[in-house]
Amino acid sequence: MHFFNNTVGDLVMSHSIGTDFWHQLLQPSSQHADSVRHAVMALGAVHWQLNMHDPSAPATSSTAAVNQFALRHYNDAISALVGKSKTQQQKQQLQHRPAQRGSPLSDLVTTVTCCFLFVVLESMRGDYAEALRHMEAGMTIIANHN
Repeated sequence: MHFFNNTVGDLVMSHSIGTDFWHQLLQPSSQHADSVRHAVMALGAVHWQLNMHDPSAPATSSTAAVNQFALRHYNDAISALVGKSKTQQQKQQLQHRPAQRGSPLSDLVTTVTCCFLFVVLESMRGDYAEALRHMEAGMTIIANHN
C-alpha cells in the first residue's frame, strides 16, 4: 500500500502517465500478475529509500535490508516473467503446436508494464544505462509483437 499511497504522487510524470495510469492500470495488474507485483514492491522500496535515506550518511543495516528487499523483488519480477514465457512454450510443445511468435495481449501488457517499472526503478537508482536497456527491451518486445 505504501506504493499506491505515497510513491505514485512522486511518479506522476504527465497527463499521459498520471494518477489514472498508476491506479487504474497498475494497481489491478499488481494484484493479478506476480511479475508486476514484485516490480511494484521493488520500485516502492527504492522510492522509500530515496526519500528516507540521506545519501551522504554511512550505510546502515536497515539500508542494506531495503537494498536486499528491492533486489529480491526485482529478481522475483524477472523470474516470474521468464517463468511465464517458459510455461507458455511448454504448453505449446505439449499440444504439438508450433511456438507462436509474440504472446497474447495480456502477456504483452504485463511484460511491457514491467519494463516500464524497471526503467523508472533504474532511473531512480541513477543507473541510466540499465534504464535504457530496459526501455530498448520493451520497445523491441512491442515491435516484435504480432
